[in-house]
Amino acid sequence: MKRPRPAPPKRNKAVDRGKTKELLDCLDCLVPVRERPLAEEKGKLESRRTVLQLYEDCIVHIKSIMNKDAGTGRGMRCSRYQKLWFCFSWGRATEWDELEPLMGLLGFSFTFPFITLRVPSLVVESASQMVQYWYRNSPFRTLRGQNILHFIDYSDRWKVEKRRNLVDS
Repeated sequence: MKRPRPAPPKRNKAVDRGKTKELLDCLDCLVPVRERPLAEEKGKLESRRTVLQLYEDCIVHIKSIMNKDAGTGRGMRCSRYQKLWFCFSWGRATEWDELEPLMGLLGFSFTFPFITLRVPSLVVESASQMVQYWYRNSPFRTLRGQNILHFIDYSDRWKVEKRRNLVDS
């Protein structure tokens, strides 16, 4: 017999909207704006971007930072698996000064599924609120510190291993 799902915690929606707006405004200031035709500049953010364009610019910016750090032996590499973004990280976390604010802000996102993994162990370092919500009924207390393979279907594990091997090489 299925056990009933617990009710999500009640929250004040106005407070959530205010916090989301603050985070988006902060992220909008941090992420450089990519060139777009004037017809696409219809967003409500200060930079005239939409939230989707902000997320796209954030991904491009993070990838450019990772490519810059590729020769130094530290950094990250991101890849997409279905609708979830994985970021594989190596090196010391304290060396990612430029990425840290962006990763912190993305962690609050309910619309952008995002996980940061430590390579080669595939241990979860952080996850966005959306991903944490997906795994709220997991037998594990928290995602942080767990191996990501616990949450991947056995038939799909080879895909994660393949990505990890690409990062290692």
